[in-house]
Amino acid sequence: MAAMTAEGNIAHTLAGEWAGWQCEFSPISGELVPLPEKLVPQEMLDWGQAPMGFEILASERLADPLTYDRRLLRLMPAATS
Repeated sequence: MAAMTAEGNIAHTLAGEWAGWQCEFSPISGELVPLPEKLVPQEMLDWGQAPMGFEILASERLADPLTYDRRLLRLMPAATS
C-alpha cells in the first residue's frame, strides 16, 4: 500500500499546466530574433505589430508508470497598441 501512495504522489507532482514564451536569440549577438515573416499574418506586419515569439500553453501528466504525456499549444500573441 505504501508503494501506491508514493506512486500517487509522484504522479501528482509530475502533472500540471503552465504557460510560457518561446523565442529565439542570436548565438552571436544575443539579440532577440524576430519570427520569420512567413509565420506572421500580413495584417500584423502592415501595422508593425509582428511579435518576437510565440505564447506556449502546456499540459503535462504521468499517464501510467511508463508513459509521460505532454501536450503543447503554440499561439500567435494578439496585437496590442
